[in-house]
Amino acid sequence: RPFSDTNKWYSNLNANILFGHDSLPWLSDILVLSKGMKELGPLRRLGYPSASLQGETSFPDELLLKQLRYRFKNIYYLPDSDPAGLRSMNIGIEEYKFKPIYLPECCEYKDLAEYSLLYGLDAVDKLIKEQL
Repeated sequence: RPFSDTNKWYSNLNANILFGHDSLPWLSDILVLSKGMKELGPLRRLGYPSASLQGETSFPDELLLKQLRYRFKNIYYLPDSDPAGLRSMNIGIEEYKFKPIYLPECCEYKDLAEYSLLYGLDAVDKLIKEQL
């Protein structure tokens, strides 16, 4: 279904499975949650503790969030910069109290992985540091 506008993505994983969770430090000042695994590459390469949700509409339950809040002083959320990502950002901020990391509004990219390919890791690092 790669060309379907509905029912495009299916998964049997529950929302509490965070990609990269097992390799997170036990304690840290920050955790960056992204919406997909491909954003973990630039984040990890720059030294940011990060994990990935199952997608922009999948958030962990309160027990896992409580554990993450115990381990990390600040939890940041970095979804795509498209309309679905911005809706997800609002949910992350309002319901889960995540701190936002916004990508600059533009039409050349829609996520951090594409942004890093276009502008490089130094630009990614600067973008994130300005919002921490």
